[in-house]
Amino acid sequence: MKKTIILAGFALMAAFSSCNKSEMPEAATTDGIKLNITVEDLSPETKAVKSGWVNGDRLNLYFEGWNESATSDNYQKEPDMILKYDGSKWQIESQVASLSSRLKESGGKFSAFWESSNIMNFYSYEWASPTVYYHFLLTRNAHTNNEDVKHSNMVVASEQIDYSFNGSTLTAAISTWDFLTKLKILVKTEDTAVKGNADNLVLQVKIEDNGDNLYPYPKGDVVVRANDVSILEASSNVIGMQGAVAESDGLAFYYRYNHSTGSQIVFTLIDTSNGDKKQYTVKGKDLTTDSFKAISIDYNNFKEVK
Repeated sequence: MKKTIILAGFALMAAFSSCNKSEMPEAATTDGIKLNITVEDLSPETKAVKSGWVNGDRLNLYFEGWNESATSDNYQKEPDMILKYDGSKWQIESQVASLSSRLKESGGKFSAFWESSNIMNFYSYEWASPTVYYHFLLTRNAHTNNEDVKHSNMVVASEQIDYSFNGSTLTAAISTWDFLTKLKILVKTEDTAVKGNADNLVLQVKIEDNGDNLYPYPKGDVVVRANDVSILEASSNVIGMQGAVAESDGLAFYYRYNHSTGSQIVFTLIDTSNGDKKQYTVKGKDLTTDSFKAISIDYNNFKEVK
């Protein structure tokens, strides 16, 4: 059940081989596969963040056999198939040329994920057989205590989905989603200069409890294999720092989860280009994520740290 919290400035909204920074290469559409698919909405808990699929949303699909014979010099970064929502139905936007030969008449499975940029705009890609790591932008300097901080989008996944293929039509139903992101903190602002500085901005969330400092778990990179999609925990830090992602209504910070509670929560917004800090503190509130949770804090509530 979606929880609701309202207080001043704080509202609950219900071996490796790498590539340079670029958007995911678009796969070639060649086979003319027809699509018969149903896709469940995310869940009631996300309605304040995403009420349903909208025009332009994309799902990234990976079928059995993806990168099965790949090497570090010859591996597939792009999904086997990308589906795009046109406002009323899902359509095949692109697919790799070899896909039809790998599809099974029955008993086949694939995995899928959606990420909130909808353009697969990852910073780099790395191969470690049989896995491809999709890396988000990384910030690491003295202002992050030399800890890795990822600027991660929201990610949800669905794994081991059954499908059938009769030689022309792919039939499947995606009925469940696993939230690889369970906490969104939105710093609300319309200031284009602030949003334009997102690549330099990091949020640290510290939960103070009887003299102890506890932290939500930051989100790392996306890890893709043919049979599962996950988040690489080792690529994130343990001091509650998450990088900003610019969105239409402000700066979004996506954490994997939070299991900690305390007497007060200190939010510190850090400009890692110069070390400037702004801070906002709230007492007696709960950020635990039994289910997906989203909160918003007005940017103007952050006060400069002298």
